Amino acid sequence: MIDIADATSLDETFRATMQASRGAHGPVQALPVAVDITGGTAVMSVGMALAARNWDTPVQYYPAVYNREGNVIINSATAPKQIRFAGIGKVAP
Repeated sequence: MIDIADATSLDETFRATMQASRGAHGPVQALPVAVDITGGTAVMSVGMALAARNWDTPVQYYPAVYNREGNVIINSATAPKQIRFAGIGKVAP
């Protein structure tokens, strides 16, 4: 687990995601890696997306489904949406 002292800090979120990505892209990579921004604040999502871009890793989120009153239906997402940054191709150290 990686602690983030200030969840409103873009820098801390970026650094934590970079640290997690280093571990996920280590010598033993058993599964595909994606950065999931579901439920994150705008600052968290941007920090995570920037780090994902550095690792050429897709960003994903589960879009919410809403009822007629405009409320989110809990556990209603069926499949993640993935975003891949075009033309990056560099892996961070």
